[in-house]
Amino acid sequence: MTQPIFTYNQEQALKAGNSQFISETGAYLCKIISAEYTQAQSGALSLELSVETQEGLKGNYLSIY
Repeated sequence: MTQPIFTYNQEQALKAGNSQFISETGAYLCKIISAEYTQAQSGALSLELSVETQEGLKGNYLSIY
């Protein structure tokens, strides 16, 4: 069996590197998509949020303890 040959394409790499999720720290104006009151195995209670920015970036599993 022959091994595949991989070639680097910078344009495709840049496209693949773009995600639809918040990737940098900072303040964002967001719309709350979902909110769930949860309890960790340790017993700690939290409010878990999923949000979306005005630019369409998403943030999931944001826990407020």
